[in-house]
Amino acid sequence: MREQEQELRSRFNRAASRVIGDEGAVERIMARDDLDKFFADLRLVEPRRHLRANRQVLDRRYEEAMKIQMESAKIGQGLMYWSFKALLNNIMPDLRLGWVGLVERTIAVSSGTP
Repeated sequence: MREQEQELRSRFNRAASRVIGDEGAVERIMARDDLDKFFADLRLVEPRRHLRANRQVLDRRYEEAMKIQMESAKIGQGLMYWSFKALLNNIMPDLRLGWVGLVERTIAVSSGTP
């Protein structure tokens, strides 16, 4: 899990265009347009899932994460890393990833519909 955490943090840092804080503590944050860029590559590797990660879904998940972040950290310039992780967790059902999506796909394949 540590390896995946480090890789995810690295990808977040590359995608997040904004920086907040001072010299002592700097935090990268992901603006809304950064999130679009982050998910843009999904079109190349998972075209069907990319269609599910449309503007409406990304907007909704971004706003949900920002609301929680504003309530707890009072930072509204973009998503902090922990908020980004929450967004990724929350968007999984939209992309049909996780157990529910797996069961739905298995049933569809078993019944002969891809």
